[in-house]
Amino acid sequence: MTSAAIMFSNGVELTVTEDTKFIGIRSSDANVSIPGTDKENDTHKFIFPKSSTSIENIEIYDHIHYGLIPSLTELFLNYDFLSLSDSKDIAYSTKSIVSVRNNSSS
Repeated sequence: MTSAAIMFSNGVELTVTEDTKFIGIRSSDANVSIPGTDKENDTHKFIFPKSSTSIENIEIYDHIHYGLIPSLTELFLNYDFLSLSDSKDIAYSTKSIVSVRNNSSS
């Protein structure tokens, strides 16, 4: 099975396979309805002008020549944070990724 190692600036190395599913988290404008007065809503939007949205069960694919790197970099370009679908306790910042390496097939 194809796998890749994602290296982060804090030294953490995360190994993923083509079966790994991700939760992508990215920012969006805070144009959601907030209960309260208009003044309270304006204050909330000033303090938190952006909110986050997430997409679950994002799949990656194994490119015939380049392994998992094309689909992983596509994921990194589109989401600010990622979590693993089966381990939601950690959100990884895509801005702290230093490198991605395809691991040799056994």
